[in-house]
Amino acid sequence: VVQTIESGVPAQEVAVIVRTNREVEELTGSLRKAGVSVTASADGDILRHPITLTIKNIIEVVVNAKNEQALFSLLHAGFWEFSLDDVFKVLSARSYDTSLWSIISSVEKLNSLSLDDSQSFLKVAELVTACREKASTQALQRVLEYMLQASGFLGFVMKNDPLEGIRVIRRLYDEIEELVVRGGVQDLSGILQLLETRMEYGLPLNAQYIVTDCSSVQVMTAPKSKGLEFEV
Repeated sequence: VVQTIESGVPAQEVAVIVRTNREVEELTGSLRKAGVSVTASADGDILRHPITLTIKNIIEVVVNAKNEQALFSLLHAGFWEFSLDDVFKVLSARSYDTSLWSIISSVEKLNSLSLDDSQSFLKVAELVTACREKASTQALQRVLEYMLQASGFLGFVMKNDPLEGIRVIRRLYDEIEELVVRGGVQDLSGILQLLETRMEYGLPLNAQYIVTDCSSVQVMTAPKSKGLEFEV
């Protein structure tokens, strides 16, 4: 694709036709990383998107901070920017009687590990506690908004992949807001159950790709290309 554009073919006259929406998503991401302006003509399922899975992971820890597997995964998330050495020390301090949560929520235990940045781990515990408290008094979509901003995850996504961030987070936010308005979910556990049920039964949560440039390469599935004219 890059070679075709460099040869003088206008980007808007280039189309890549694939079989599935998942291929549209993967190819669109690859082309954008290569600096190619792309318009994806498809609804992509965001249910297993890395952004959605990270948000689900944060919610899992807020719902149950004693979920060692969820907390373990969360501490490995890149947006926290922990040093690998600090993460290793914290994880190594776990034992049958000492949980991860008891470590990251304790100033005394963190200080005993001689970490480079113990405050960052305390901030994770403070975030989880704050989200749990807000969930008892505020609308769930507002809790989600606070969760993404206070954790720094929203800023991380918008810095590294703003188009996908807007697409995925906006769709997930709208879904939660609609469920709250309809009375479909009452708490964060309900959101987790919704996501897990969709995953279990293969029910997609589709979000339209964002069109940013009319002079861009078109990536679409074969059904979407019907009726359109492209030179072969």
